[in-house]
Amino acid sequence: LVCSKNQTQTFTIESTEELREKLQAYGQLISEPFKTEQERETFKKVAYDLYKVLLPSEQVRELIQGKNLTIIPDGDLQNIPFESLITEVDSNQYLILNGDVNYSYSYSFLKHNEKVQRKTEKSFIGYSPNSFEALSLSNLTNTEQEVQAINSELGGVIKLQSSATKGDFLKNSGDSKIIHLATHADVGNNPWIAFSDEKLELHELYTYKNNADLVILSACNTSLGELAKGEGVLSLARGFFYSGSKSVVSSLWEVNDKSTSEIMTSFYKNLKDDQTKSEAINNAKRTYLSNHSLSEQSPYYWSSFILIGDAGTIDVSSNMYMYLLVMAGIMVLLIFVFYSKKTKKQAS
Repeated sequence: LVCSKNQTQTFTIESTEELREKLQAYGQLISEPFKTEQERETFKKVAYDLYKVLLPSEQVRELIQGKNLTIIPDGDLQNIPFESLITEVDSNQYLILNGDVNYSYSYSFLKHNEKVQRKTEKSFIGYSPNSFEALSLSNLTNTEQEVQAINSELGGVIKLQSSATKGDFLKNSGDSKIIHLATHADVGNNPWIAFSDEKLELHELYTYKNNADLVILSACNTSLGELAKGEGVLSLARGFFYSGSKSVVSSLWEVNDKSTSEIMTSFYKNLKDDQTKSEAINNAKRTYLSNHSLSEQSPYYWSSFILIGDAGTIDVSSNMYMYLLVMAGIMVLLIFVFYSKKTKKQAS
């Protein structure tokens, strides 16, 4: 089903078995960088064939040209990024070059979640537990720099290394407009996300509450999880929606922390330039594509992170300016009181 402002079209995918085969091939090819030209050509063919299967008529393909797309996927379609589909045979014309792409679990939930009133005291809080000795996980070399670069743009609170604990997150992140987690994560029967001392498991998000306009899960596989029939993917991203988030940026496979850091820094700069969340994440990916070549342009590096939920604007102005304004007002008031008392004393 394709809906635009002016029309609605329905269409049928004839062979679901063919679709499953192409989804499996696409998922395998996209989850690692291209090492040879042959691998690139194989991906282009599969990505173009999948595009034709998912959008099986010229009329439907024409309808989405130049449009901003909100994808509401079902089943195995929830585990792939549509933006790296190839729209022209034997080309590098990715779908993301036609317009912005974002995702939602359902239209009714999207509209309901947009109406929820959220009040926060902090603008931004970021966590980067880049070493995990207690959990026997590998160190992350670029995440601390990523969080520091973002904080220099937004002026919030950051928790680095041993201060990025699970307890601190549960206690202090609930009243932040933006929550950023740059860490390890994993899926399976019990998805988790790592802090410096412990893992936060999916079920714990059902008792944690936040008021975030945006949660960034800058970690591996945070959109993946068990696919429950009739329920969708039971993922960390979905857990954060349950706990109160308006929108979530999460990943579809094991990400590269260097390219992730580059894309995330660009994403926040775009938000600060008053771009919508959807514009900001898609432009960050397009910037990455324009700044890299050869194997570094592999969709593995840039298409893992997807925006789910509200795609609109977010005020990311730093609270520091308001703080300085308030402090300046207090100083003026104190000076006024001081001179008033001094004048009265001289007059008496």
